[in-house]
Amino acid sequence: MKMVTVLSVVVLLLLAPPAVSQIPDDNLVVPGQRIGKWRLEMTIRELVQMNGPATLIEILTTQDGVPPLPRRHVWDPPGFAAITRDGQRVEFLLIGDARFKTEKNVGPGSTRAAVQSAYGTPTAETPVRPGRTRMIYDSIGFAVNVDGDPVVGVNVFRPGTGRSNWSF
Repeated sequence: MKMVTVLSVVVLLLLAPPAVSQIPDDNLVVPGQRIGKWRLEMTIRELVQMNGPATLIEILTTQDGVPPLPRRHVWDPPGFAAITRDGQRVEFLLIGDARFKTEKNVGPGSTRAAVQSAYGTPTAETPVRPGRTRMIYDSIGFAVNVDGDPVVGVNVFRPGTGRSNWSF
């Protein structure tokens, strides 16, 4: 009987997912790490397993000439996207849903002033398109897209890799 109990415990331990693989399902944006349950270290394959097929996959044209051309995988709703250059490795994550905020309460819907109050002067500002600017905080792996004044999207990327995503 004792052997059966020990085997049962071993089987349960082997089948239980490790704690590190459990991802909080929250709306927290963590610069350099994650947006909600979606983490930078995930692959597109893992994101598809988690969210189902992307509602849109598009090859992006770049004004900054950073080859190869990136692909945006979009899941809508909630307006979440992952950008990849090789089809699997996530370069950065993007969300446009106002429910997602950093611990400093910055996210879609925030003002430019709120972003600068929380994070200071950006490493760089780059044009996205007429009227839209990207404020990049390279050292923490965070960027916001500002359309006029309101933030319309936040990006999370690996700290120090901003230049591989955008020219500045």
